[in-house]
Amino acid sequence: MEILNNIKNIFKRKQKEKIEHELSTKEKDNDVLKEYYKNGQLKMEVGLNTLERREYDKEGKMIYERFQNKSGNIIEREYESDTIVKKEREYCENGNIIDREYGCNNALEKEKEYYPDGKLLRESKKEALSEIGLVHYFYNGNGDIQRIEYAPAKNEYLKIFSNKTGEKEVFYESEGNTKYKKYDENWILLEIGKFDEEMKKTGEWITLDKLENPIRKETYSQGKLIKSKR
Repeated sequence: MEILNNIKNIFKRKQKEKIEHELSTKEKDNDVLKEYYKNGQLKMEVGLNTLERREYDKEGKMIYERFQNKSGNIIEREYESDTIVKKEREYCENGNIIDREYGCNNALEKEKEYYPDGKLLRESKKEALSEIGLVHYFYNGNGDIQRIEYAPAKNEYLKIFSNKTGEKEVFYESEGNTKYKKYDENWILLEIGKFDEEMKKTGEWITLDKLENPIRKETYSQGKLIKSKR
């Protein structure tokens, strides 16, 4: 029940949010180390007293940026073009950040990936839903959730798929089996079942009506229907 409530709260929260991407603009000061290409085009800017860093291609387009936001966290961005972010990462304030050529030694807190047109494709971040790792959100081109993945606890993994009609499919992986539940757009339970390690239907599968009353029971073994009862 707790997992279901968590899932419902995720969709309620995300429905209220329209995730809009904002590119930051930063002012430069005199304490900046600059490196240039042979043709004179700016190649890199590095803040001598800050964590700021920007890199450009030979045409002057920004391809990488790193800075510290108002919360004190470190933001890294890789650009598809001057205005379109390809990938974004956010790191915790505590711990040092090292140039990306050598990696970093503090835990990843948030990461974003974008479609070629700049719309958000994936967002991964720390949340209370997961005891380990990040919670991953995948979006379609309209900004609606298509899939959510996270590990509620060790040796457990949860995947939630949402289609265009609002139906949700929940896959809960634990101890070699995957429990399955399907809901309609109003979170009415439509189907319950289980998959084996090869993701083949196994055991009892139940189909329910709009009042969540069982209308059909089927028994499977290695994906094959053994018995059906209405």
